Amino acid sequence: MDASNKQSSRAFEVTQRPFVSLGRTDGTLAEFVVPQDPTLPDQNVGLKVYLQNGGQSAALTPNVGLLPVNAVLNAFGTGQSTPPKVPLRKNTYSHLTRFSDKNGGRGTSGGGGVASIAPQSEYAYYFPDQVSREQYDSMIRGQRALIIMGICEYCDALGQYTCRQFELFWQGPPLNAFSEINEMDCALLYGY
Repeated sequence: MDASNKQSSRAFEVTQRPFVSLGRTDGTLAEFVVPQDPTLPDQNVGLKVYLQNGGQSAALTPNVGLLPVNAVLNAFGTGQSTPPKVPLRKNTYSHLTRFSDKNGGRGTSGGGGVASIAPQSEYAYYFPDQVSREQYDSMIRGQRALIIMGICEYCDALGQYTCRQFELFWQGPPLNAFSEINEMDCALLYGY
């Protein structure tokens, strides 16, 4: 009877937990956010990364960040020209800190500024000033490509920690869209 109860409890947890994945329901993973202020034509371009929670409960304390290994590269077939000397923005990112108190309570600190991603909903995280306007224009023309590596971590109401690391690649014309190169579970690297 005890084994049956444990199995039923585990099945309930799995069916009711959040399932956050990269991208909107229409398949868009990320988009450039180009400033529209005509008085600042050289303003840097931001990046919006989309997530969706297809689970049955909220993803608590979501924390999304870009890791410092992002790179602007020459596109295939464009020669060996040197990329512009404008560095990518240094993104400040720190992992969620999880803790237990002496009474058995658990908590987290950190996170991306939003309390939760509701079940069956989409979430967008904005990263300002990611590339220069010159780098962005060269990507739209197909002369350069962008590879970004990011991370998304969250907890659920039962205290389960989830961490996903992802890599996105900018595909130039005719697609002019981001595609996913890699995604992996990183909870074992950062969990306790």
